[in-house]
Amino acid sequence: MSQKRLFSRLLLSFVCIVVFLQSREVFGSCQQTLDQQVEVQVQRHGTDPAAVVKSTMKALHKQLQRLPNASINSIYRDPSHVQEQMSLIYKNFSLSTWLNRLSLIPKMSSLQAFDKTEINYLFTHWIRVRYLTSVYRLVANRELKEVFLENGRFPASVKQSAIHNPAQLIITGYSNFRCQDQIDNKAYDCASDMIFIHTHLSPDILCQSPKLSDDAKVNYLVQKQGHQFKIIDIEIGGRRIYKDSFDEISNLLNAYSYQNLIEYIQIWSFLKTEKTPEKEIQAFRSAVPQISSRLPASQ
Repeated sequence: MSQKRLFSRLLLSFVCIVVFLQSREVFGSCQQTLDQQVEVQVQRHGTDPAAVVKSTMKALHKQLQRLPNASINSIYRDPSHVQEQMSLIYKNFSLSTWLNRLSLIPKMSSLQAFDKTEINYLFTHWIRVRYLTSVYRLVANRELKEVFLENGRFPASVKQSAIHNPAQLIITGYSNFRCQDQIDNKAYDCASDMIFIHTHLSPDILCQSPKLSDDAKVNYLVQKQGHQFKIIDIEIGGRRIYKDSFDEISNLLNAYSYQNLIEYIQIWSFLKTEKTPEKEIQAFRSAVPQISSRLPASQ
């Protein structure tokens, strides 16, 4: 074989590899993890780190379904919805880490104990609303439009699933996470291992379009507490919901009085603009471990 012909074949092989890797970059997020990958995680951690994501989001996303004659705002405001959403967050999100990090904001230390607890409580609502709004805007609403605009393209079972169980997810991979900057160090417990759970929402529908597929990629950052994993952040649409919110509330605490801050957070959390009932604050307090399981982040 001539050197010229050999070079041509090598060049063709290289081009094929590049195309293959590029296609995996675009569509790889729609490939569900293999059983062997899950087993590696179980052997390493004693449990599947993705289990908390699968169970929590199945219940949380269920509430995104559009009920007849119901406003989308009912997802955030209806007491029965809110109670269930907050219960899921109390159980499966790392509230102890959030409270530990918020307590390091200088102005928080000058507040009375009740005021601190009220801000913590409202901050949790803020995270809840930002997550559900992002998922609805980027995923649930788009998958509904796809199945109705492209009538006949998807099987009836897929259409019904989108209506009754919006934004279903599949686990597409795992990756270790290390703190990269000063805000990471302030927002997270960087001394403990963290794992990104890579997922794709509404894979049966949004994976069909590379443009829509990118918006449906969601990464859940988890950290082990005791024998189970807890969710400490969610990366969606190019932003990390907790990290960005932590940075914003730090700035707000420096810019506004306590009363103004409470009002702003209540508005952004889709809550009534009145003082939070103490019974709800007490329910929040009882859901948070008395002794934080987290150490201060490495500085």
